[in-house]
Amino acid sequence: MKINKYIEELENNGFEVDINQENDNLVQLMVRLGDYQILRIILGENIRKAKLDSGAHLKLSQLIELLMRTKALLDTSDDILFPDPKYRVRLVGFNSADGKQYLTTENSNVNLLARKFFACALTPRLKQEFTMDELTAIANKREFKGVPWIQDLLRNTELVEDD
Repeated sequence: MKINKYIEELENNGFEVDINQENDNLVQLMVRLGDYQILRIILGENIRKAKLDSGAHLKLSQLIELLMRTKALLDTSDDILFPDPKYRVRLVGFNSADGKQYLTTENSNVNLLARKFFACALTPRLKQEFTMDELTAIANKREFKGVPWIQDLLRNTELVEDD
């Protein structure tokens, strides 16, 4: 694979590549994705393999595969590192022998809007924690749209703290 084709493939996949020609036989590439510097690659005149900072040698096809996996991880890292906060909706005035009652639905893969909602004390096997987007969708659900107090409930949510 010629170096220009290699760089073109990286750039077509969203990477930024800075080229530094060290001499006639060595080319150094700095590969970045957004704010992340992913890799420094040194390519010799035999461009079938790349030498990484770690000293490892990889075939260029393996290197591109590694970079694509890294990109996929970075694309999902914000969701992993910074998940949307979760909230509980306390149903004020609803209490039972088990304690305070919260907006609840079953824990399933069924579309959230197709589920039934009910009041229940805190129970780990049921879904009682919702993102703000989920709460907005619930408030706009046909059954709740005409219920004036649903908006009051959603304004008085409890942020769920991580354990």
